Amino acid sequence: MDSVPITTSFSPLSESGMTQRPSAAAVLLLTYTLLAPRLAIAAGDLTWSLGARRPTAEGSETQAGISFDLSAGGKQWPVHPAGYVAGFMTRSQNVTLWPPNDDFISGKRRVITTELGVGITRTWTVGSFSPYLAGGVCRVNVLWKDTGTYVSYEAAHEASGSGGWVNAGGFWRLGSGLRFGAGARLSKAKVQDYAVGGTQIVLRVGKEWGWR
Repeated sequence: MDSVPITTSFSPLSESGMTQRPSAAAVLLLTYTLLAPRLAIAAGDLTWSLGARRPTAEGSETQAGISFDLSAGGKQWPVHPAGYVAGFMTRSQNVTLWPPNDDFISGKRRVITTELGVGITRTWTVGSFSPYLAGGVCRVNVLWKDTGTYVSYEAAHEASGSGGWVNAGGFWRLGSGLRFGAGARLSKAKVQDYAVGGTQIVLRVGKEWGWR
């Protein structure tokens, strides 16, 4: 365990200051004594996912993207805290754009979506296969970037909102704590007049520790 420096206001002429360092050390020792047995049974996994997503409203085209999922906790916990971060992007050609105070023009549109979610997950074991179910709350941010094809024009619009997500799938445990599987995540949020989020289908490759 790495040593943690403790800074306190201490004066060699102050009797009260002379007792601050032993008190802080005692608290640190007590905390370590209580947490060490629990840290020894901690378990978790980090999963990398690659797939495609059908957006809710930020574009009609399928988005390609990646996501990272993390869960951790004690071996015997019925559910575990979980979280994820995801990013998606799509490019559209020959899009009809409507610049302010001008007629429509032909252009290109790039849509970048990022998500951050937290929640809980539950995993079961059925032979060599492990299905899972997870869900929670999320924050979704969408950035639209428009560029004129033949006319000099650039515009961007960004919107974000809070909502919920649910994730279901399954995986097989391979050697050295590796996981391989597939899953689907549905996320949905609303901001202003936009419904953001979508349904993501992914292949999952992960690394786990402490579950066995």
